[in-house]
Amino acid sequence: MFLLTAGLLLSAIFVISGQRPDYYKDYPVDFSGMSPDDYVLTAGMDDTGIPRIKQAYFENTPPPRIGVYGHHIVKYMSLGAFPFDTDVSYFFNYYVQHISLREIADLLQYQEEKGKLPTNLGLIHLSHPYLGPQLLTEYRWSMPFEFYLNSAFKWDVLSVQKVKFLGEGYISRLQFRLDWKHLAYGLFNIALGGGCQKYGMYKTGEAPHSVEVPIWMDRLREIGLGVLVDKFEAVYSQDCGVRRVQGLRGLRRYGTFYGPYEDYRWVDKGRPPRSLGMWTSEDVQSIHKIALEIQEIGKRNGLDMVFFIPPRLGSYFPNAGHEHFDQAVSLMQAGGMVVLDTRRAFGDYNSTGSEGGDSDNLRGKITEFERSGQLASDYLWGQDHVRDSYFRLIIDELETRGLLPLPSPVQLSRDLLGVVG
Repeated sequence: MFLLTAGLLLSAIFVISGQRPDYYKDYPVDFSGMSPDDYVLTAGMDDTGIPRIKQAYFENTPPPRIGVYGHHIVKYMSLGAFPFDTDVSYFFNYYVQHISLREIADLLQYQEEKGKLPTNLGLIHLSHPYLGPQLLTEYRWSMPFEFYLNSAFKWDVLSVQKVKFLGEGYISRLQFRLDWKHLAYGLFNIALGGGCQKYGMYKTGEAPHSVEVPIWMDRLREIGLGVLVDKFEAVYSQDCGVRRVQGLRGLRRYGTFYGPYEDYRWVDKGRPPRSLGMWTSEDVQSIHKIALEIQEIGKRNGLDMVFFIPPRLGSYFPNAGHEHFDQAVSLMQAGGMVVLDTRRAFGDYNSTGSEGGDSDNLRGKITEFERSGQLASDYLWGQDHVRDSYFRLIIDELETRGLLPLPSPVQLSRDLLGVVG
C-alpha cells in the first residue's frame, strides 16, 4: 500500500511539475500568414524555443525554394537580400541560435525524412575558423531533446558523447520534474488558468503588457509560504516577464531574428582568438566528411547545396585555424562542392582555400570593403554578424553562377521598380 501511495504521489508530482506555459505548442506560428510588420515574441525562451517554433512550422507547411542554415551569425538574413519581391514560399531562414555543421547535417536529414527540404537551394553557413572547430564538428546541444533522439542510434553519427548526453538529459528531466519549486510552479499555473500570456504576435515596436504576480499570492506569504512564492516568482518572471536584458526579441515572417541590434561596436585589441592551437588534421577530415553528407542529401533530392564562410574582423594569427580550414575548403571544392569563401585576406597571408585566392571576385570585394572601412560600417554588425547587404553579394554571386532559382512571374523585380533592396 505504501509503495502504491508513493507511486501515485510521485506520478502526480511528475505531471503537475510539467505544467509550464508553452504558448507556441498550442498556437503554432504560421509564418506565411504574417505581415512584414509582424513578429512573434521569443524573449525568455531557452535555446530550444526557436528551433521548436520553426520545426512546428516546416513540418506542416510546403517547403520553400531556398533555405539558409546556420547559427546566430546568419540570423539577420531576410527577404531584403533578394533583388525581387517574394515571400516565405521562396525563402526561409532556419537559423538556430547555437547549431554546429554536424547538427545542420542532422537537421537536413530530418527534413529529408519528413519531405520538407527546400526544393531548389540550401545555403549552408560554415563557421569562421577563429571560433574553433567545435562549432563545426561537435554537438552544441541546443536543439530540442527529441531532435537528438531522432538520430541517436544511427551508426554514422552515434558516439559515446551523444549517448552520455541523452542519458544525462533524461536524468535532468526527472530531477527537474521532481524539484519542489517546479511542483509549486505547476500548481500555480493550474490555478492561474494557463499561466502567462506574454507570448504571441505583435507589431513592430509593440511590447506585451508588464506581467504582475497575482495579489492573492501575498496572502500566501502571510501564512508562512513566502519562500514558496519567491521560488515561483523567479521561474515565472523568466517564463512570463520581459526583462530589460532580454529586450523585445522574436522572429519575423521569414524566420529571421527580430529585435534591437545589440551593441555591436567592436575594436580590434589584437587578442588571439580562442581557436589558437586547437585545430588538428582530424578536424579537417571531420569537416569534409560532414560536408559530404550534406552534398549527398542534396544529390538525392535534386537540391543544390552551397556553402559560404562569412568574413570576420580581427587580426591574423597563425595556427588559429585558417591553414587547416583552407585544407578543408580545398577538399570540398575538389569534390565538386560550391564554397563561397569570403574570409578576408590578411596582409602577407592569403588563404589558398578559395577558388581563386584573393583574385576571386567575391572575395576581392570583401577585402576591398575591409580596407575602405565599408565592411565594418555597411556589411557587418560588430565583428561578425552579417547583414542583408552581405547576403546580397552572395545572392548576386549565385545568380552569376546560375544557381539562383527564379521567383514566380507575379513577384516583380524591385530593381525594375526602382526600389533599393
